[in-house]
Amino acid sequence: MELTGAEIAIRCLQEEGVEYIFGYPGGAVLHIYDALFQQDRVKHILVRHEQAAVHAADGYARSSENVGVALVTSGPGSPCGDGDRHGVYGLDPLVIISAGAQLCHR
Repeated sequence: MELTGAEIAIRCLQEEGVEYIFGYPGGAVLHIYDALFQQDRVKHILVRHEQAAVHAADGYARSSENVGVALVTSGPGSPCGDGDRHGVYGLDPLVIISAGAQLCHR
């Protein structure tokens, strides 16, 4: 059975025990959303914008001691918002999946 990159990404999250993913859908990540909604182990929580996804994932990580995962589309708020600084500097277990965005922190 051949898997797509999106299916592999979702399976990796499942294998790591991820329960929730906070996300904002858009054209650049629709393949990942298709794979996400074809399974029922990782639950999606819809947010209003990219920064909210990162803040929600960060809050979840802090309060649950589990990894927080954000899935955002490309655009002005992904993941360059100030919400990602917690994960970037190693303060919280945070994974940000964003398609087509340039890295802001080098």
